Amino acid sequence: MNCEGCGTGTPMIRHSMTLKRLCRKCFLRAIEDEVQRTVEMHSLVRPGESIALGVSGGKDSSVMLHILHTLRLRCQDVYDGVRFVMVAVNEGIQGYRGESLACLQRLHKKYPYELEIVGFEERYGRTLDQLVNTVNGNSCTDTFAPLKADLEDVNDTGRPQPTAKTATACSFCGILRRNSLSYGSLQTQCTKVATGHNADDNAETVLLNLIRGDAAKLVRCSEPLSDLNQGVARIKPLCNIAQRDIVIYAHLQRLDYFSVECPYATTALRGKPRSFLTNLCTRPAYSDAALRIIRSTRKLRLKTTHETQKLTSLHLCPSCQSPVSTTRCQCCDIRTAKTGDDLKRAAKCRP
Repeated sequence: MNCEGCGTGTPMIRHSMTLKRLCRKCFLRAIEDEVQRTVEMHSLVRPGESIALGVSGGKDSSVMLHILHTLRLRCQDVYDGVRFVMVAVNEGIQGYRGESLACLQRLHKKYPYELEIVGFEERYGRTLDQLVNTVNGNSCTDTFAPLKADLEDVNDTGRPQPTAKTATACSFCGILRRNSLSYGSLQTQCTKVATGHNADDNAETVLLNLIRGDAAKLVRCSEPLSDLNQGVARIKPLCNIAQRDIVIYAHLQRLDYFSVECPYATTALRGKPRSFLTNLCTRPAYSDAALRIIRSTRKLRLKTTHETQKLTSLHLCPSCQSPVSTTRCQCCDIRTAKTGDDLKRAAKCRP
């Protein structure tokens, strides 16, 4: 059997979405071409724009960085005058973030783009470790206190279950990371920020918003071009690429990335829909389940735009001038919170 792409090469990989058996060269080109189709179809990149590439040193953002760099050289008419800047966030997770920042410095040497790093401590006055320990009533020096679970809080994998205490880390991190990426983009004069969210990530977010009953976010979360945050648009070039294909792409290209999971990730609610989706996608008939979920949600948006507009009316935060749907943005509430209970309310952590 020959490659179903070129007809001559030796097939090595089955493409997750098309199920075609492809050789190495055709697989890599298929992933890059799909990203370029997404970029052009949704006008994610326009000539002359300055775009921040949200990088963490992890697999997804490293693949996004490499592919966009490759496409910038290959499709010069689309990327004419486009300026890329690498923007990273240092949450202040002791024993973890330092290694990923070292990986980012290596990427900075490999690719010809400026690197801007935004730190939680500098921007919000506290690291993520300190925020979570404040909520838990622990000393800020007790770095991994939120991960110390009692026996009844440990599941059959040996990992802590998400409890009222432990689940707060991801609540804070998501809010502050988004704000930090937008801030870093503005600091480097960028009008858009690209993130490495893939098809599986977006499908997981759809399932989470269904569980939470959040109609406004449900119809927005699958879009390749998202709403403004501090005047910065968010784009997802990898939104139609399966997680499995990203792993294979990174391996075939021998990309440098940091593969250790965040120590707080074991407590994230996202783990449940992720496990469900991963198991579903192992079945041949549902290998493209993530993309089906995303496409269905985009169709839903077309039918519900009028209703959700009433849910997403925005005005400016009086403190930082960010667009918000409430009286004040969550980042400002977190920054000024004095007690653990204040922080929980700011992050809207559920009991």
